[in-house]
Amino acid sequence: MHVTRDVVRDLLPAYLSGEASADTNALVESFAAGDPALAREVEWQWSSPCCRCRSRSAGAV
Repeated sequence: MHVTRDVVRDLLPAYLSGEASADTNALVESFAAGDPALAREVEWQWSSPCCRCRSRSAGAV
C-alpha cells in the first residue's frame, strides 16, 4: 500500500492528541521527515493553543 499525504493528514488528529499507536506515530514522523510542507503543518498545529497534545513530550517532527 502506498501511503499518501492525505492518509497521513487523516492520522494527524490521533497523532496530535497523543492517542495514536507507536506505529502510527512512527509513520507520521517518517512521512513528515520527507515532506517539509507537511512537517510545517504538523508543527503549526502542534503549537496551536487549542492543540490537546500539550501533555506529549516535545514535538518529534
